Amino acid sequence: MLRFRDAFLQHRRRLAGMAVLLGAPASGAEDLVDDAFAATFGPWRAGRVDDLRAYLRRAVINGVHSQGRRERARSHWLARQHASKAVAPVEERLADHERLIAALRQLPVELRTTVVLRFCEDLTEQDAAAAMDVAVGTVKSRTARGLKRLRRILEENDHG
Repeated sequence: MLRFRDAFLQHRRRLAGMAVLLGAPASGAEDLVDDAFAATFGPWRAGRVDDLRAYLRRAVINGVHSQGRRERARSHWLARQHASKAVAPVEERLADHERLIAALRQLPVELRTTVVLRFCEDLTEQDAAAAMDVAVGTVKSRTARGLKRLRRILEENDHG
């Protein structure tokens, strides 16, 4: 009887090639084969596997099919997410953008600069502080004050 380690060394490349031919990405085929060997070890050790190579082949086939189902499900989910975001007409999204710009313009320049650097430019507190030549604590307090004012401005514009 073939030892499990020997079977791994003997069959892993061929099984990885089979996985690629079945549709697994080349970059993930070896991981898929490793998973098949891991899933097979318990039944093999318990004596429930008569033909190790056939069992591994089936495990790889099942793994490729499962991976395909997961990818299709993920793809469908992403498509639904994209579709729901695209529902809003361009004019609506443009109006939201213009509304935000108008609200930002109502902030004092130091608060506006801080909010824009932190959230539009995605700078860290340290990088924003360096860009404005202020202390990190100043960035923190300006960010908090700027966001609080921005929320208030947007709420007032919604209700007024």
